[in-house]
Amino acid sequence: MKLFRRPAKNASGQAPLPADLRDDTLKFKVIIDNIDDGVILIDSQRIIQLMNPGAGKICGWMDEAVGLDVDSVIKLVNGKG
Repeated sequence: MKLFRRPAKNASGQAPLPADLRDDTLKFKVIIDNIDDGVILIDSQRIIQLMNPGAGKICGWMDEAVGLDVDSVIKLVNGKG
């Protein structure tokens, strides 16, 4: 007896997102792309997955930073230098 149905995959081999999740993803992107604060999303290996325009203005990088190690793109320092 199957309790869960595996969703059909689209042409790219990925399961399509439910409409409500697609809407949430679009809302997230609109918000992140339109705030002035810099937002950088990095994964557990410290690779940049997302950088919004605010972060691009702060560090001088934009789309080309996605996929790079965060330490090669920005240097964070505390008040002591």
